[in-house]
Amino acid sequence: MSEKSYATLSSLSPAEYQQDSYLKLSTPTAVFDTNDESSPSNVVSVFFDHVLNQLFVVRSHGATGVSTYLAPMANAPPNSRSLKYPQFKISSQFFGPIRSIKQSFEESCLTIKRANQPSQIEFLLLKDNDLFEYAFSQSCKAKNSKLQDFYWIGSTQLLIITNVSLEYYSVNLAKKNLKLMKNISMNVSWHMFHLMHSVPSKDKTVSESQGLLIVSTTDQHNVINPFIFRSGTSSGSVVKLPKFEVDMPMSSKRPGQKQQLLDSDVSVLSIYEETFVSVIRRQPGIAHSTKFSSELVLYRISKEAPAKKNYILKLSTEAGLFAVNIVDNLVVVHYQEMQTSLLFDIKLPGESDGFTTSLTPLLNPAGSIAKAAPVVHPNSGKSFEVKLYDRSWVVFSPDVIINPSIGAMWRLTLDLKKIAPKFSSNAALLKFLQLRFNSRQFQLDLFQKFFSEKTVTLAQSATLFDISNDAYRRFLEADRGLTVQQTSSNDLPGFTPFTFHSNSVLHQSDMRTIFEDMLDQPVVSPDRSRFVVAVMIEFIKSLEKMRFRETLISNYRRIGS
Repeated sequence: MSEKSYATLSSLSPAEYQQDSYLKLSTPTAVFDTNDESSPSNVVSVFFDHVLNQLFVVRSHGATGVSTYLAPMANAPPNSRSLKYPQFKISSQFFGPIRSIKQSFEESCLTIKRANQPSQIEFLLLKDNDLFEYAFSQSCKAKNSKLQDFYWIGSTQLLIITNVSLEYYSVNLAKKNLKLMKNISMNVSWHMFHLMHSVPSKDKTVSESQGLLIVSTTDQHNVINPFIFRSGTSSGSVVKLPKFEVDMPMSSKRPGQKQQLLDSDVSVLSIYEETFVSVIRRQPGIAHSTKFSSELVLYRISKEAPAKKNYILKLSTEAGLFAVNIVDNLVVVHYQEMQTSLLFDIKLPGESDGFTTSLTPLLNPAGSIAKAAPVVHPNSGKSFEVKLYDRSWVVFSPDVIINPSIGAMWRLTLDLKKIAPKFSSNAALLKFLQLRFNSRQFQLDLFQKFFSEKTVTLAQSATLFDISNDAYRRFLEADRGLTVQQTSSNDLPGFTPFTFHSNSVLHQSDMRTIFEDMLDQPVVSPDRSRFVVAVMIEFIKSLEKMRFRETLISNYRRIGS
């Protein structure tokens, strides 16, 4: 498996995990056997296609079967995608270890790269519901090239990456051939591919997929060439974005030279509907010191100008490897050495010089992932302890964690109830919650608790109302198209600027519920009555400050009368 792994880190003794951990592993989205019970000598290999979030467990190079599993996307609609063929076998004229395996979007075609065929891709077509049979193969166009990997972009386009070229093909499965649409010659040190959101086609009849490819060139590997590959019904297009250079620190091992940019330190992330290239930088400390200043740098990809260094996330003063997940637009950086996970929110304030914003972890001290239940394999009944931050973990964006050694895949999740008490102020907590996708009911419960238990002062109430009403006003303006423009020329196609979600801000109907509940409570003392009236006055003042309609303000005046 590729992507970010802890395989080079030393194994640490298990940490003590508290009951109030706010990061959790979901119920496993896949549990799979890592050996073939029918024949222990058979090889079992595990692959993950991060484009379609699909896990492949391949037994005996596919001859004795392949099992596939999905890692459901967070906040995806129910039944948004299910696998048609979760179990199947492979019949091919080629043999040898599989190095990459992927299915087409419709799952009717299986594509395979083998170790003993370094410049060739096999295409296998579905013959029966449980058998993919060899149909044809495709070799790289560039002579003496080595195939790095390949990616389906939509239903009929395939991108092939070699060490010297980018080859973009139109695939005709009926005729069993490929047509080269675009061939870009360039030296490829390493690359990464990120499937972006689908966008409507020009005739509005079908959806088109688009993917961002970043290619590393030069000896230092720090010059990044971004490309947008877009699919279509019969043809695709390629847009070359401005290249940019990643500023690397000086090397402590090679005096006078900068560090090389390694693919293990790079990710492509979608955060708040924008696309970033993230780079982990390890800045050596002072002379004769073993201390490092590690940071995660985010470069925002732009259509018109070279990517700029927008954010610097401060990580640690210790050496070590990190891995990155995105959970509900939070950047979660796992630090295996300390068995902790650092949280960052790029929409919350930090220190800025006008060009780059520096952020420290959202919470201090950092938290750890909650202890997970043992993984039980349904076929064998064997139970495996889940070792958190295990060195065999493999992490994929946005929120997938796989442990091939015990045969389990999870999604990383955030527990709002557990993280809420970690904030030092209610105002900071509210701003945090408004940026979480499904927090509306949780915010409503908090406000009702604030006022029923009288845990906030009038001044604090005024601040909370301003924060809540300002977010709702901005949500309404965006919903009506008053102040938020659609995609600008500097945004990637298919992306729009971030706006508050309907289910992440309190609506006026929610605020009416809060005040009606307060008025329905028994009057236990004159002080209680005066508090309720004073709170409502603060809310009306906030509405006036945010310039809400007079009719809306009058409604609240009538509630309190």
